[in-house]
Amino acid sequence: MSKKSKQTPLTRQYNKIKKEYSNSILFFQVGDFYEVFYDDAKTVSDELDIALTSRKKGQPMAGVPLHSVQRYLRKLVEKGYRVAICNQVEEPQQGKKIVKREVVKVVTPGTYIGDEEETMLLTLFFDGDSFYYSYVDISIGDIYAGECTTKTKLLSVLEKLEIKEIVCPENDGIINKFLNKYYPDLFVSRYPDWDFDWEISKKRIKNYFNVVSLVPYGIDDNKSKIISVGILLKHIENTQKGKLHNICNIENEEKKEYLSIDAKTWRNLEIFKNIQNGTEKNTLYEVLNENITPMGRRTLRRWMRKPLMEKQKLQKRWKAVDYFVKNREKRETLMELLVDIPDFERAIGRISYTKGKPRDLLQIKEGLCNMQKFKDLLNDSNISILEQMSSNIKVLNELYELLDSGLKVDGASVLGKGNLIKDGFDDEVDRLRKLKNESKDVLLEIEKEEKEKTGIETLKVKYNKVFGYFIEVTKSNIDKVPDRYQRKQTLKNAERYFTDDLKEIEVKILSADEKIKNLENELFFEIKDEIISNNSDILQNAKIIGKLDNLINFANISLENGYVKPEIVDNKTINIEDGRHPVIETLDFEEPFIPNDLGMDPENKRSFFIITGPNMAGKSTYLRQNALILLMAQIGSFVPAKKMEFGIVDKIFSRVGASDNLAQGESTFMVEMLEASYILHNATDKSFIVLDEIGRGTSTFDGLSLAWAISEYIYKNIKAKTLFATHYHELTELEDLYEGIKNLNILIKEWDNDIIFLRKIEEGRSDKSYGVHVARLAGLPENVINRAKDILFNLEEESYTDGVPTLAYDDKVSEKRSNSLFDSGFKENIINRLKFMDLNSLTPVELMYEVEKIKEEIEKNDKET
Repeated sequence: MSKKSKQTPLTRQYNKIKKEYSNSILFFQVGDFYEVFYDDAKTVSDELDIALTSRKKGQPMAGVPLHSVQRYLRKLVEKGYRVAICNQVEEPQQGKKIVKREVVKVVTPGTYIGDEEETMLLTLFFDGDSFYYSYVDISIGDIYAGECTTKTKLLSVLEKLEIKEIVCPENDGIINKFLNKYYPDLFVSRYPDWDFDWEISKKRIKNYFNVVSLVPYGIDDNKSKIISVGILLKHIENTQKGKLHNICNIENEEKKEYLSIDAKTWRNLEIFKNIQNGTEKNTLYEVLNENITPMGRRTLRRWMRKPLMEKQKLQKRWKAVDYFVKNREKRETLMELLVDIPDFERAIGRISYTKGKPRDLLQIKEGLCNMQKFKDLLNDSNISILEQMSSNIKVLNELYELLDSGLKVDGASVLGKGNLIKDGFDDEVDRLRKLKNESKDVLLEIEKEEKEKTGIETLKVKYNKVFGYFIEVTKSNIDKVPDRYQRKQTLKNAERYFTDDLKEIEVKILSADEKIKNLENELFFEIKDEIISNNSDILQNAKIIGKLDNLINFANISLENGYVKPEIVDNKTINIEDGRHPVIETLDFEEPFIPNDLGMDPENKRSFFIITGPNMAGKSTYLRQNALILLMAQIGSFVPAKKMEFGIVDKIFSRVGASDNLAQGESTFMVEMLEASYILHNATDKSFIVLDEIGRGTSTFDGLSLAWAISEYIYKNIKAKTLFATHYHELTELEDLYEGIKNLNILIKEWDNDIIFLRKIEEGRSDKSYGVHVARLAGLPENVINRAKDILFNLEEESYTDGVPTLAYDDKVSEKRSNSLFDSGFKENIINRLKFMDLNSLTPVELMYEVEKIKEEIEKNDKET
């Protein structure tokens, strides 16, 4: 007998479907469970920590209940698996060997809809000149299409979006190399290269949106953007087995519309994730997020990813925030309404994504409930952006009445169980329910009559799914059972029977039950279809609620934290009085946060600031806080300051810290230079740059020379507003050469052989370096400290040549100077070792050992020289 003939019908069906979806874990519905077999079962058992069992002949098997499948799916896609959901698409029929089953969707990291967080799916391809992409959160529905001319710009896009899945060509070497280098763990779905075709993509887009032109979407003249969107829709249709009704718009991302922030800066400023562990704790997003609704939280993330550059749009947001700051009663009334708003934006996504559950329809109803109140409250605000929201709100009374009159609030949580539709909504459902209830009354009457006729007081009429309705009699009363009773089942302590009358009633009840379930399902889908027909209006309402929630959120945070409304000026000025770091000021430190000013005005020769001072004095905080304040202002938030005036910034750059990028084969110095190179090639005179050390990844001479040259280039060629914190005190001499370069320093107070960080920025160069002083506080021997002072003195003495800062000297210095001990490297070595010694990580014994080595080397050098 052949192997195929030994297979059961179920196994043959499974194997056939699994062959088609060999790259996925196959969840195969069997009754109330999804079952997985063979290697899939082993994988699921290991990853989900569920029992691994077996069928006949040791076939591995595992299973999860239908009602809780979502939490298991979430775990699998988070681990990078693709899961094909195979459902029973017909009811089991008596006499039929096998139920029809079909894969109804394929779940991937980019197509899984969670409870609240965004799930970004992105297509990407390279056309020879640029990278083209389009992305969507399928639970929300808007598609965005864009272009990046460099890898660095593409990294910035991906960093901000936190992509879960990328769709790309199979054989695109440039894309594959890029992903392998920068995103080796990201989930990737690949399509044949020939699928990336303009004509096919254009036709697919038109068919999907049922339009005759792509002009309204702004991508009609860009073949590559059309391809990226077309492939995105193809992947959605392939995984979802059809169209998603909530995907109804395409937005062409224009590069000049938003403030640009590169990937490194995004991480350095800790906007969404902190550097320590990659969570939201102690990030700008955490500080700014007191939204009430999930839509508001998602809106905040979108605004933070796309800071505005249009003066009019920013002023509209600030006016709305200011209105809510000043109108407490209106603000609190709206907040009370927002509390009752569920995540109906996600609900409409789930309805489009799957069949939808009763709770999804109820969330739509709850979301629509107070739309008229929102409309009325915003309409009398006399604030343009709020009045516009009011006019755009769709009340949808008819849909609300349909949902309210049709669905039971406390009904069944899943389809197919009945108890979904309210009494009075449908005449036929009411009739069948009445028949069913009357039949149950008849059952009670039968039980009463049978007790009287047989004299068996313990006799019961019962029901279960397997045997239907029956009369149960205990063993002790079997001798009283009449001949008209027909045995149905024998138990250990009882016998079960049926009668002709009981059978007749059973048929009526079960028939009514089945008819009610089927009819309720039909009514449910009719209501669902009505929701889908109002899909665009519902999504519009959700977006308005998200914007409203976030504007109120900004007002609340401003009141709590003492923020001020920024003002835009028509020049390149940045004037911040008593600015504060929005995150650090909220942390629980013993000392209060010290605010600081920033006054930059290129027209009045104040565009480049060199900041000096010891470690831990507050230089890095000062850099980051000003970058974050600018970002906050350009998303429409108020800012942590006493006053702020600024000209709109087009880009924010940061070069902060230094670390090896070994995974990409880049040293500390190479990382520094790559970041600096990107800034020099992309910054404009409208940009804002923060540099926290340049050149520390190489020798002192190389680093200092490069830091000087980079500063000159930014000041003379780019003319971008720049804050440069450095340990190279030689850079303060730039102020003597260039009118627009100014020195700032962190105030330090010396007290009782100690230094106190005052955290206050003042103009002027730092009068001395405290590196050697800090080394003394760390306990280094006095002869080492004194020797370091001598070396430092000599270095400082040689900082000028012919009255000009040596680093600015155009000609080579004298032979004597080039052959000096300074160039020999010994002093440089000692200084660097003291300067970069990590005192916090050394034990006392290790510290003494290091000091002893330095001491021995100094003594040896003294003897030799």
